[in-house]
This record gives sequence, structure tokens and C-alpha cells, in this order.
Amino acid sequence: MIRITILFCFIFGLLFGFKDFGTVGNTYEVKEKNFKEMMKEGYDKLDKKELRNNYKTMIENSFTKNSDLPESNITQKYTRENYVILDYDLKARMDGPVIKKAGEKIYPSFPLNQSQTICFIDAKERILLDPTIKALGSCDIYMISGADIREMYPNPLFAGKEVYPYDKNYKKRFNLKVLPTKVKIYDKYFDYTTIDMNIIKQKLRVKGDIL
Repeated sequence: MIRITILFCFIFGLLFGFKDFGTVGNTYEVKEKNFKEMMKEGYDKLDKKELRNNYKTMIENSFTKNSDLPESNITQKYTRENYVILDYDLKARMDGPVIKKAGEKIYPSFPLNQSQTICFIDAKERILLDPTIKALGSCDIYMISGADIREMYPNPLFAGKEVYPYDKNYKKRFNLKVLPTKVKIYDKYFDYTTIDMNIIKQKLRVKGDIL
């Protein structure tokens, strides 16, 4: 009973024992901007011209990609297994056991409707482009380095073909060593063809097209 009485007095004191001592010192009005006002203010401060220029530059750059691969100086054909070396442990599910460890090979399969031939070409020297395409032979897909792919479309050699900017991810996927390279895709392996660009340049010199 004593404990209950003490508890009751404690609660009563909390509820009714506070005293208003008034306001001491200066007071200031707190006026917080709403979210829309903050967004509008931020937008008004943006440099619209710079944003447009940056966006335009980003779009323009997406049509032109450059490769770090060297120019081919040998004409050859060779075959390589269709495999990928893992950069990470492969699991059947996020919390599942590891089925393939980093550094191991896996052998992916291409879908049956996959285009079968890809040509990787450096088009920086435009005068070399047509002779290179003819030397490699026809491809389903062309991956172009060093030039705006929009400038490729009028070329009749690309008629009915798919033309894309070079993608550095394919360097590893197809184990590319030089440009130009033609890759013929099969389920279990790839056939490669490279062209000696010195031969093409020499032919153009004989014709007087280049020095």
C-alpha cells in the first residue's frame, strides 16, 4: 500500500508539478521552406545553358567510342573456345553454395537467333575503312571504333547491317587482341580472322590514294 501511494504521488507530480516560468531572452520566427520551394530555388540557380551543353555532349559522345587495341599487323585465322573467366564466385542463389570459383572458366551458350558474325573495326582513318570491310568479308554486326557511327550509315557496305559503337566489354568477352578482327560465333567456339593493315596500306600507296 505504501508503494502504491508513493507511485501515485510521483505520477501526480509529473503531471501537475510543472510551472511556466515565461519566456527568457530573444525569440525568432522559424520559417521552413516547403519541398517545392526548395526544388524551385535549386532549379532557378542551375545554369540551364551548361546543362543543355552537357546533355548534348553526352549524347554526341555515345555515338563515338574509342578502342585501346593495337592495329593488326598479321593476316591469320584461328579458333578459340567459347568461354568466360569469372571475376567473382558464382552461386546458384545469393545465400547458396559456390558452384564456380573466381578464376574458373564457364562456357556460355548463345541463343539460336543470335547474329553469327561480328566485325570489330577501327575507322579513324576513313580511307582504310572500305578496303578493310572488303578484306574481312561480310558481317552481321559491325562494332566501329574511332568514328561517329552515324557517318557509317550512308556507306553501301553497311546496307542491311547492324552498326554500333565499339564496346570495351567485348574486348574481354571475345578476347580481342587487335583491330580489325572478325569473329564468327558458334555455340562452343569462335573463329577469328585478322587482317594485316600494312598490306591494305601498301595497296592504297600503289594506287596513289595515300602516301
